[in-house]
Amino acid sequence: KRLLLCANSQLRIDVMNKMLANLGLEITPIRTPNELFSAAKTFGEYDAIMLTDTFEPNKLPSLSKTVKSQLRNHPNTKL
Repeated sequence: KRLLLCANSQLRIDVMNKMLANLGLEITPIRTPNELFSAAKTFGEYDAIMLTDTFEPNKLPSLSKTVKSQLRNHPNTKL
């Protein structure tokens, strides 16, 4: 399984990567919303996308809504 992990803290990325890799997941880190939007065309290559709360909390709902709308083209990828 492949996971796109979105977090802007290297510590969080390292911890989540180690924890999820132990479960057999292949992790691809994304550090900024712009990097996430640039990767939108590859969303279908992942089983899931995980947005963490390290992005600006007041912008997280809007970011989630935008990503969810882009996932309509990739029904097998979960947010």
